[in-house]
Parts: sequence; C-alpha cells; structure tokens
Amino acid sequence: MFGFEERRTSAFVAAKLKEFGFDEVAEGIGGTGIVGTLKRGNGNPTEVGVVSVTELITDGTRNALPGHARILGDARSFRPEISAEIEKQMRVVAEGTASTYNVAAEVICTREFMPLLNDLSLADEAFAAARAVVDQEHVATAREPLTASEDFARFLIHVPGCFVFIGNGEQSAPLHNPLYDFNDELLLRGARFHAAIVHQRLPSI
Repeated sequence: MFGFEERRTSAFVAAKLKEFGFDEVAEGIGGTGIVGTLKRGNGNPTEVGVVSVTELITDGTRNALPGHARILGDARSFRPEISAEIEKQMRVVAEGTASTYNVAAEVICTREFMPLLNDLSLADEAFAAARAVVDQEHVATAREPLTASEDFARFLIHVPGCFVFIGNGEQSAPLHNPLYDFNDELLLRGARFHAAIVHQRLPSI
C-alpha cells in the first residue's frame, strides 16, 4: 500500500478523474465530495490493484474557481510489482494530462504499509488451536485476501507468524468506526486460543 498526492490546477482535476474512470466523481467536484475507488484485475484476488481517491483539496472559494488542487488517496496491492506499475501509470496519466492542459503536475508517492502474508504452517497451527476452543462451524478462512492495511505485517518481515481474526460479534460496528465498541467477553476466548497454541508447542504442560 502507498499513499499518493497529486497537485494540479482545477481544470486538471476533472480531466484526471475521467482518465481513471471516475466520471461521476468529476461531475460532483465541489458538490458532493464523493470518494471513488478504482479496481482493476484479472479475477485473481492476489493480483488485485486498488486505487482510492479519498480527498480533493483546492484553494478556491464557493464563488471562484480554484487555482490549484490536490488529489490524495492510497493504492493497495499484494505484490510490489503491481504497486510499482500503479505508481508508474499514475505518473503517466498525470504528466500526460498536464501536458494537454499546459499546466504542471506533481505526483508524490509514499510507502507506509505492506501486504500481510501468513506463514502457511503457522496458519495450520492457528486453525488447530481455534478448533480446540470454539465449535468447528465458527472457524473459517477468508474467502479472498483483504486489502485492509495491518501493522502486524511489519512483524512478519522479521519473524514468521499468523494473523487471525477472533471476531467482535455480528452486531459490532467495523473497526475504526466511531461506534466500534470492543466486546470484553472475547478476552477469555482470546486467552484460551493463545493457551491452546502454547499447549500445541509444549504438549507436556
């Protein structure tokens, strides 16, 4: 995952969004504040590349066209070469559209996050531990990779591991939502899960 920022003139903003296929976003500039997400892929979830335009900031006022605009967002993928291609194509689009309108464009990309890749053998151990503390029907794998970012990926660079979701109840608001409330009853379930992993590693205990 990497964050991007593009700075340009107001005429450039709508043109760039149309280049990415965000016609409805371009039409809503200054009105709705729509957030658009572009997905491109070949059907393989591990090949996915997602570009999210999350902010549009200008120096204009309500009754005057802006002179400058900043488009911010992020891009996510599971492979560094896909991220590199997204950044390359983003620069191509920005530079090409800037040349068309005879303006300058600057693309700034920063890389804060990385894909989280579980160790397969440790994933099997995690499944075994989970099945030891909860019913079988409550243990499952995600149907396809998630494009959410997770800091635990940094740990996995140095030490093999496995990231799991314990769950917070079906009525819970999503994580990072202002209405999210941690379910304290899950503390015991989480403790049992980790204890089961210890018992697998140290069966004599």
